[in-house]
Amino acid sequence: MNVVVGHVHRNAAARTQGSCPAVQPAYRALLSVSLVLTWAATSAAAEPQLSLEWLRARGLPALEKLETAYGQVRGKGRLTVTSVQGTNLAVRSVHEVEFAFDGKNRRLVETFAKVSLGPGGAPHPSQGSTYVDVATPKLCFQLQRAPDAAAYTTSFMGSGDATYENIRQRIDVHLQALNGVSRIANLVPVAMFIRHPTFEAKKISAVDIGGVAAVRVEYELRPTEDKDDPLAKSMKGCAPGEPWSGWFIVCPDRSWALHEYEYHYRQRGPGKRFTEKGIVRYYEGTKDGIPLIKHAENCTTVEGIPMQRIDQVDLSEIELRPSPASDFTPEAFGLKGGGGALGPAVKPFVWLLPLAAVSLLAALGFRHLSRRKAVAS
Repeated sequence: MNVVVGHVHRNAAARTQGSCPAVQPAYRALLSVSLVLTWAATSAAAEPQLSLEWLRARGLPALEKLETAYGQVRGKGRLTVTSVQGTNLAVRSVHEVEFAFDGKNRRLVETFAKVSLGPGGAPHPSQGSTYVDVATPKLCFQLQRAPDAAAYTTSFMGSGDATYENIRQRIDVHLQALNGVSRIANLVPVAMFIRHPTFEAKKISAVDIGGVAAVRVEYELRPTEDKDDPLAKSMKGCAPGEPWSGWFIVCPDRSWALHEYEYHYRQRGPGKRFTEKGIVRYYEGTKDGIPLIKHAENCTTVEGIPMQRIDQVDLSEIELRPSPASDFTPEAFGLKGGGGALGPAVKPFVWLLPLAAVSLLAALGFRHLSRRKAVAS
């Protein structure tokens, strides 16, 4: 760019030599304006992403499409939980997982392939066991199977909004790294950040992620606890009035999927600085423009010190497609008649009702005999 401008400037200077002195100042002024306009137009054409308006106009529709696509996903892989103690990292558990999401239907089959030893070095009771969590608006249930068992047993079965939310949250927490496709800290959609009225793009620049063209956005925003603020529900645990800041990297050619992010906020009360970090990687190619997640990890630091655990998901299989309703039923796991023995969803006193009825009849009989004896005497 500088070579071109210098070349133009030298040619223009040569042309002004010998011109009328009165004309030269005006000519030079027009030349300066022309050069500035040329530079601005060239920069805008080369880097149109240096605009928050461009970010919102191009990014928001693509991110909504991305969220919708991952609303119907199924796959298999491995979840690794690493515990953090100071500067020491140790694998706490490894879970082989199979999952399916379809709208409000959730399914997670989880085998504890490796679990830290219990007290005294004893094997952990969950080692080798398989657990099933299924949440649907109509029926929710949990199953388990011991390592040497041939069939599942029911540990819970029930329905209702509260039951659904409890099991759905459990599933989402175990697979929260999958949300890194489109959510900051696996919780808040990046689209909600960009759309927020206080969102400020401090710097937007083009970057390269493993040969893939991407955009890095440094941001700051100030959500409030006002009921009309779309981020009000996300303010729990965050100091009010303090800004949220950080950066994220998205790939416009891959439906603006997240590749990396950092998110900083202050804790409510003590005011400690929390940082959420995430990395997401994808398989080569896309499905209808949607990338298929391959690896995701996230961790939290407090004042720069890693906190408790690092979650990592590595997927060997993934598909973006609907799942049949039968996949979310007890019958899908070999159970019949509604799943067999019921767990805590059944009131603990229900099984006492027949015994209570027999006891009541016996009491009435004894009372009747007592009255007859009293009359006879």
